[in-house]
Amino acid sequence: MLPSSNSDSFLDPDKEEAERNLRKSSTAPLTGSSERSGGAVHASSSEPLGQAGHAGQARGTRLRKAVGSVIFSNYFRGNLRAEENGQNGHPNHEHPEEVSLTPFQRSSYAAAEIAFDGGTSPYCLISHASEPEDLFDWVILPEWGLRTPNLILSIMGGAGNMIASEKFDTMCFSKGLVEAATRTCAWIITGGTASGVMDIVGKAMQKHDKQRQVPCIGISPFGALTSKWRNLLEKQMQETPVKQTKVDAADAQGTEMEGKITLAALQDNHSHFIICDNGKVGKDTFGTEIPFRTQFEDYVAKGSMPGALKAPVPRVMILVNGGKISLKSLVEAIRTGCPLVVCQGTGRIADVICKILDVTKDRSCTADSDSGSELSVGQDAEFTLLLKAAVEDFMPKETLSQEDVNKCHEIVTSGKVEIYSVNDRLEDVILRAVLGNNRSISSPISTPSTGVWQQLALAVQWGCKDYYDALGRRLIQDKGGHEHGGPAEAIRLIFQELVAFGWRNTLRDEKSEKLSNSRSFSGRRQTRQAKTPISIVKNVRENTGPLVEWLLQHYLKQMDQFEVSERTLGLPMGKVHWKSLGLKESWKSLEGLLLWSIEQEAPSSLLEIIWSYMEDPVHAALAAASACRETAEREHGYASYYDTLAKKELDDAADRFERLAVLVVEDLAQTGKGVEYLFQESMRWQVSGQGRTCFKFAHELGCKMFVSATFYRLAVDLYWITPVPFHITKRQLNTKILSWWDILGVLWKFQVCGFSLWEFLSIPSSQAWTHGVSRAAFVGLYSYAVFYRLLTFGGISLVEALLFFWGLGLGYVEIKQLESNGFQAHINDFWNVLDALHITVLLGALILGVAFADRNEELNEMEHTLEITHAMNLLPCWIRVLQVLQLSEYFGTLLITIFGMAKDALKFFILVVIFCFGFSCAITPILFHSGVERDEQGLTWAFWTIVGNLDEKALNKLTTLGGGTRFVAVVLVYTLALVCNVLLVNLLIAVMNSTYEKNQAVSQTQWAYNRVEAVLEFDHESILPPPLNLLEPFLNCSGNTIGHEDDSHLRGNDGLDVSVTRRDLKDAQQRAFLAITYEEDTGESAMLRAELAELRRRNQDLAQRNKDLETLAANYLLEQSRANGAVQVASETPFNAPASPNVAAAGAGLVRRTRRLTTTPLSAPVVNDG
Repeated sequence: MLPSSNSDSFLDPDKEEAERNLRKSSTAPLTGSSERSGGAVHASSSEPLGQAGHAGQARGTRLRKAVGSVIFSNYFRGNLRAEENGQNGHPNHEHPEEVSLTPFQRSSYAAAEIAFDGGTSPYCLISHASEPEDLFDWVILPEWGLRTPNLILSIMGGAGNMIASEKFDTMCFSKGLVEAATRTCAWIITGGTASGVMDIVGKAMQKHDKQRQVPCIGISPFGALTSKWRNLLEKQMQETPVKQTKVDAADAQGTEMEGKITLAALQDNHSHFIICDNGKVGKDTFGTEIPFRTQFEDYVAKGSMPGALKAPVPRVMILVNGGKISLKSLVEAIRTGCPLVVCQGTGRIADVICKILDVTKDRSCTADSDSGSELSVGQDAEFTLLLKAAVEDFMPKETLSQEDVNKCHEIVTSGKVEIYSVNDRLEDVILRAVLGNNRSISSPISTPSTGVWQQLALAVQWGCKDYYDALGRRLIQDKGGHEHGGPAEAIRLIFQELVAFGWRNTLRDEKSEKLSNSRSFSGRRQTRQAKTPISIVKNVRENTGPLVEWLLQHYLKQMDQFEVSERTLGLPMGKVHWKSLGLKESWKSLEGLLLWSIEQEAPSSLLEIIWSYMEDPVHAALAAASACRETAEREHGYASYYDTLAKKELDDAADRFERLAVLVVEDLAQTGKGVEYLFQESMRWQVSGQGRTCFKFAHELGCKMFVSATFYRLAVDLYWITPVPFHITKRQLNTKILSWWDILGVLWKFQVCGFSLWEFLSIPSSQAWTHGVSRAAFVGLYSYAVFYRLLTFGGISLVEALLFFWGLGLGYVEIKQLESNGFQAHINDFWNVLDALHITVLLGALILGVAFADRNEELNEMEHTLEITHAMNLLPCWIRVLQVLQLSEYFGTLLITIFGMAKDALKFFILVVIFCFGFSCAITPILFHSGVERDEQGLTWAFWTIVGNLDEKALNKLTTLGGGTRFVAVVLVYTLALVCNVLLVNLLIAVMNSTYEKNQAVSQTQWAYNRVEAVLEFDHESILPPPLNLLEPFLNCSGNTIGHEDDSHLRGNDGLDVSVTRRDLKDAQQRAFLAITYEEDTGESAMLRAELAELRRRNQDLAQRNKDLETLAANYLLEQSRANGAVQVASETPFNAPASPNVAAAGAGLVRRTRRLTTTPLSAPVVNDG
C-alpha cells in the first residue's frame, strides 16, 4: 500500500542529491521507500499458524530524511532502470527480480491502490511470466505486508452468469467460506473479476468480513479487462511529474463487448489484485493468467514464502460451476496433492462431477456395503456413458473432447474430491478435504503437499478434537518415533507454536525483535508487522487444551522429562522467569511446562489440565498462583486498556489456582490428613536441594488466601506448640494444663510438662514469651538510662555494659535472620529495617559515649548530642515492641488498620502542604511589610490552622491594615481557617473511616499472614533471648544441641501413618474441580448467565411473535389480492376454470413484499393459505 506522493518531490535539490547517492549505493532498483543496499531484512517467522507475520521495520533512514513520506514512484524507478539498462531498453541481468516482474514492452511494473466505494485495494501490474518469489520480495511482503497463510482457498469456476439450483445456498456458502478463512488465517484466491463465482466471493467478503481480516486476492488478466480499466491501471505508469499512487474505480464504470464476449471489470470487494499482462488485449486473453496463478499457488503451498517456515501450506480448490477451461486447473491441482471441494447445485462441470460420484457411490454401496476400500469408477465404457448422461443434463450446449473426458476420469478417480451440498457446512467440508477421512488420516502415508504438522495445526484451529489422536501419533512418527525423540519434538512444537500462539504479537522486548530481524533473510526489503486477530489467538489457545491433555494421557513420562529452556524453546521465550525458588536456566519437569505456559499467558483451562496431572497439586497450584501474579506485574504493569484486562485475567487465574489449593487441602482435612499434609516435603519443588512443605511454601509465595484458611491456622497452632525443629510426629505442648507452678518447677526439676528445659524453651510459644519479656526489659532499661542520664557519664557503667551486650545479642539475631532469608527479603521487612536502625544507633552511641563523655555534671556539646541521639533512638525501640502484639488477633488487626491509616495520613499531608504553603506565601507579604518581619514569621505558621490555632502575630497585623487591603487579608485568613480546619480535617476523617472499613474486611487475612511470618521467625531465632543468646554457641558445644536428640520418645502414641498418597491427592483434585465449578455456578457469574438465558428466551419469543404477525398480515393481503383478481377476471373466466398464474404470482409477490411489514398486535388467528 503506497502513500500518495507530493507533486514537487523531484524538484527539491536535497531529494535529487539523495537520488544520486542512492543510484551509487543500490544494488537493485527501488520500490516503495526501502533501500535494497541498506540491509533491509525480513523477520523470520517460526509460527506456522501465522501469528507472528513478518516483522515490520522502519524504512531507510536516508530516504526518509530526503523525501519524507513520499514513496519513489515508478517514474523514478523507470529512470534508474533506463540509466542502468541503457537507452536500448535491454534488461540488466544484475537485477533478474525486476526483469521477471516487468511486463512486455514496459519500463517497469506498477504498484498502487484502487479506490472503490467500499474501500481501497492495492494492486500490482506485472508480467504474466513473473516469478512468484520476486513478487513476494518486491510487492507482497514490503508493500502489502501479508502474513504467511495457514490455508489457501483457491476458488475456481464459471465467470458467466451462474444460475444455481435449489441444492446450492449462496448465503450459506458465502458465510461458510469467510468463516473458514477467518478461523484459519487463510488466503482466498479468485480470478478477481466482477462476474460469476468471483462476484459471489467478493460480495461474501463485503458482508461477512467488513474489517478485511482475510486477504482475498484476485489474479486477473490485464488484456481481458475493459479499455477503461486498462487505462485506469496504466495511469500509475505514465511518465508524468505528478505520480498517482491511488486511482479511482469510478473512472472505469461501464461495460464493453468484443463480439459476443463481455470484457471483464475488477470486483470491488477483493482486498488485493495481481494483474497479469502478456502484451495482448481482447477476449483471447481470458485464461492467460492461469499459468501464473497455478505457479503462484504452488509457490505458497510449498512454504517457499520468504521469512516463513519451509513447510507445506495446505491448499484446497473449491469448484463452483465451471466449464471445460476449469478442467485443466483441477487436474493440475489434484496432481500436486491438492484436494477438491465441488459445490453441488451450481451447474455445469461441478454438477457433472457430483452426479458421477453419487452414482458410483450408490452402486459401490449396493455391491458391497461392508467394503472398506475406496470407491472406484468402473470400466471406461461405463464411465463414458455416465459422463455423457451427466453432460446432457448439466451442459447440454457443450461438447467434451477425449482429452476432457480423460481429465474428468482422473478427477473422479483421484479420491481427493469432497462434495459440498446444501445440507453441509462449508468449513466442515473444507476441513474434511484437508485432513481426509479416518482411513487416510490413519494411514502412515500423508499427502505430499501438506505436512502432518500443518494438518494438526488446522485441526486445532478449527477445534476438531476427533482428529487429535490420529494426527498426534502421525506427528510423533514423522518426527522420529519413540526411539529417536519423536515425542519430545512433538511436545516442543505443540507448546512453542500452539500453547504460545500469538504471544509474539504483544512482545515488548526490543532486544528479541532485533534478534529476530538479524536472523531474517538478507537482501530483501523490510516488511510491515502483520498481527493475528485476538479472536483467533484465543480460539487456538483454547482448542490446544484437549491436545495437551492427549499428550499427558499418552506421553506423561516424556512431558515430565521435557527440558524447558532457551535451547529447546528458543529465545527469548524459552526461559522461565519466575524466580521465587531462585532463577533457573532450565526446568526438566512438568512443573516447568506449567510455569512456562503461565508466562505465555495460556488460558486457564489449559493450565488446569496440566495442573491436574501434577504429583504435588497443592504445591503446583500455589506456584501457579504466584507465577500468574508475577507475570501480571512484569508484563502488564502499564496503564493501557489492554494491559489492564490482561492483568485482571492473570489475577483471576491466580485466585482460582489458590482457591483450588484450598479446596484440595480442605478435602484432605475431612479425612484427617489436611493439616498433616501441609508438613509433607515435596522434592519436586526444591530450594538449594531441600524440599519445601506447603506450610512454608505458601508463606514464601505470599498466598494470603491459602494462609488465612482454617486448616492453615490449625497448622500454625500446631507449629506454635511444637519444639523446633518441627516434625509432625513430635509431641506438642498442652497449654490447657500448663500452669505457673509448672513453669516455676523448672528451677529444681529442669523440666516442664515432660519437656526438658531446652525443649521447652525451643517451643515457639515459649520463645515468644521469653523474647517478648526480654524486649520489654530492654526497652524499659534503655528508657530508664536515657531519662536519668546514665549514658553520658565518663567511664563504663553496669547499665552501659548491659545495654551494649543486649545490643550485641539483638544484632546477632538479625545476622542469623539475614543469613537465612537473604538480603533482599530481609530488607523488605519493615521490622528488620527498624531493628537494624535502632541497634546500630545504640551501639554506635554507646561506643562514642565511652570515648568522649566526662564525669562533669554539666553536659558538653558532644554529650548533649549523644543524649539527643539516645532519646530519638527510643522511638523506634518502643515502636518495635508492637511486633510482639502481632501475635494477638485483636491487636494484630488493629495494627494493620493503624498502618493503613498512616499511609492515608502521609498522602493527606501532601494536600496540607500545598494549601498551607500556598496561603502562607499569599498572606505573609500582605501582613508583613519589612523583610525582617517576614523572615521572623516564616512560612510554616499556616500549618497550625489545621488544629484550629491562628497565628497571633498575623491576627494582630490585621488590625493595622486599612481599606481594601484589610478586607482581602481577612478573607484570605478566614478562608485558610475554613479550608484547613474544616474541609481538610473532615476529609481526613472520611478517608480514615473508609480505610478502617476496608481494612476490617481484609485484616483477618493479612493478620493471619503476618502471624505466620512472626511464628516462622522463631525457626531462625536463638533459643535464648538476648543477651543470653550470646552464650548459646557455647551451650551447644556442651552437648545441648537441638536436632540431634533422639526423637523416638517424642512421637505420637498412636503410631499411625499420616502420609497422603497419590490416590488421595487425585481424588481431592477431582472433588476440588467439582466444588469450584459449583461455586461458580451459584455465584454472580451464574446469575449473569441466567439473566442472559432469560433475555435470549424473551428474544426468541418476540421473534416468533413477529413471524406470526407477518404471516397474518401477508395472508390478509393475499386474500385481498385474490379477491380483487377474481373480480377482474370473472367476466372472462369460466366458473370451473383454475386461477390465472399471473394472479398467483401477483399474490406471491405481495407475500414477498410484506415479509417485514410492521403491524400492531392482532387478536385474529393466523389464516392458512387455501
